[in-house]
Amino acid sequence: MQYLSKENKSYADLEEFNMRLANFAAIEDFINEWNSNPENTSTVGHNFMSDWTAAEKKVLNGYRGENRPVVEVAEVTN
Repeated sequence: MQYLSKENKSYADLEEFNMRLANFAAIEDFINEWNSNPENTSTVGHNFMSDWTAAEKKVLNGYRGENRPVVEVAEVTN
């Protein structure tokens, strides 16, 4: 509930809440596992995406430009 308040989150219904809670719990497990491993030289934590689905995160993976046909340019000789 602290996460919801801190990140100003709200959900449409109980079904979405439960789905987001499961996503958050999976990230929590990863965070605890990562941070407890002494071989890791960094730490990780929660952020505004901790309840996002994989598909929602994937949208951030890069530029998705228009599909334009390739136009061949004739070689110019002098």
